[in-house]
Amino acid sequence: MPMKLIKRPKRADIYQRVADKVNQYLYNNDYPTLLNYTLGTGEVREQHTQAVGDSLKGKITRKLTKSNTMTQPYSVTKFGMYEQLKAELVNMEKNNKKFWVDDMWITAKILTDLNDRAIAETVKGARIGQEFLKEVTAEVVKKGRWVFYTAPITRFPILQRIHRTEVERVQTPIGKLSIRTETNILNPQKMVNGIAPNFIHGLDAALLSSTVLKLKEDGCTNFHLIHDSYGVPINQVSNLNLRVREAYVEIFKQQPLQQWIKQVNPDFEERGNGIMINTLDLEDVMDSRYIFS
Repeated sequence: MPMKLIKRPKRADIYQRVADKVNQYLYNNDYPTLLNYTLGTGEVREQHTQAVGDSLKGKITRKLTKSNTMTQPYSVTKFGMYEQLKAELVNMEKNNKKFWVDDMWITAKILTDLNDRAIAETVKGARIGQEFLKEVTAEVVKKGRWVFYTAPITRFPILQRIHRTEVERVQTPIGKLSIRTETNILNPQKMVNGIAPNFIHGLDAALLSSTVLKLKEDGCTNFHLIHDSYGVPINQVSNLNLRVREAYVEIFKQQPLQQWIKQVNPDFEERGNGIMINTLDLEDVMDSRYIFS
């Protein structure tokens, strides 16, 4: 009987998709040819980027887009993206894997801008959802209220109440100390910037908790769990693959964003329905080979 080759399904790789877009920008010379920067003296100078851009063409891999892409739902800033890239480039240089020319900061700056643009085109829902969460939270804070809601399925209470702090600087024999004291006044900026990552963390925790409870019913009593890393004994791996998908489908069938709006600021309910892209068929998750990447 002739052997039949079975092709494995291809894993959807969002980090590579972003990298492909960045490489395309570079091939098309679709990036700023001049960078302005300011010296410590306040003098503004220009830096040509063509040589650096040419050295990057076709060499951007998922390794240089993963951190920036992964932290988008957690409200990473452009400066945060720059720092992530700089750390990766430093590591590559230490391991004799430098492929760019000129100063590292120029490479990090170019890639920060290109990664940000590619992510916005690839992960549209994350950006839209992030801005909506911020908008709703800003309105809540204007009314002098904090954010309180319960997670889906587990009903775990989640409170975000970030206050302003007052700083007192004290001179001591060994140097200056800064003593921070929390006030009773909410910090609007930190409340707004913190809501997207905290909302995602709440969903992560609900998924992990629900999965563990399901596995416990299967007789699994040993776990190794860190945030979104799931570990069980080898004889429970097949159950884990099933139960994590079941928990995921149950959570998102409850429409967690709409639940959050109802609890936090019902005035935004109608607009919340309008921002959903809804391109994912949840039942497809049960048949997917890969769920985490």
